[in-house]
Amino acid sequence: MKKSIAFGFFLCVIGFSNVCAQDTGWETGVNINLGGTHNLITNIKPTGQEFVNIIQKNEFLGWQYSAGFYGRKFFKKNYGIEVGLQYTSFGLQRRIDNVSFGSDIDPINGFTGKPNTLKSSYRHNYFELPIRFVFKKEIKKVELGFFTGLAPAVLTHSYYRTVFIEDKKRTVGKENYTQFSNDFNLIADLGLLLRINITNNLAIDIKPNFRATVLPTYSEDTSPYFQERFLNLGITASGVWKF
Repeated sequence: MKKSIAFGFFLCVIGFSNVCAQDTGWETGVNINLGGTHNLITNIKPTGQEFVNIIQKNEFLGWQYSAGFYGRKFFKKNYGIEVGLQYTSFGLQRRIDNVSFGSDIDPINGFTGKPNTLKSSYRHNYFELPIRFVFKKEIKKVELGFFTGLAPAVLTHSYYRTVFIEDKKRTVGKENYTQFSNDFNLIADLGLLLRINITNNLAIDIKPNFRATVLPTYSEDTSPYFQERFLNLGITASGVWKF
């Protein structure tokens, strides 16, 4: 009896493996993305140029990260369409040194406060629905390709965080910025694909990619003198299961 059950189980495993080995063109996967974010400032009005100069002087690279899952269907083996759900967070950082507080009434000494440092960071978080076109071609044991797409993105929340450093003492503040940001955006995506096949059904995708928000980050009421958008250069790693 036990031998019959074991033999039946063995036949089921073999049958399932044969079904999976048949390439249906369907895939599913999970991905994690890390990258650096730059702030692109456009449509600068004359009254906003001075403020833009301060931002560009004190701003440096921020971090972007995202995670999600997707389904993909390949047609004629090389061409595919991918749809997924992803959580994405864009960040920016600024640092201003020699910030002084005090009274400037004294015409000789001016501000009397000691120079301090002000660090600030902005973070905008979205749920996005990426839709991508994928092309890949097998070369020996690996597959190479590219992808491009567009993702409708809904803002979940954004915030502004400050760290004020005075005599090595840190004062941290945080403010909700959701009400000042646009609720909806579009995220354009372009990248390369390197696939390493582990088994007939399991693969790992490595994808260097460039991403950019198409619409302005903030509403016109919040930022009437210029518009800001995110530019991101990063890399995505995906675990893929092929049906």
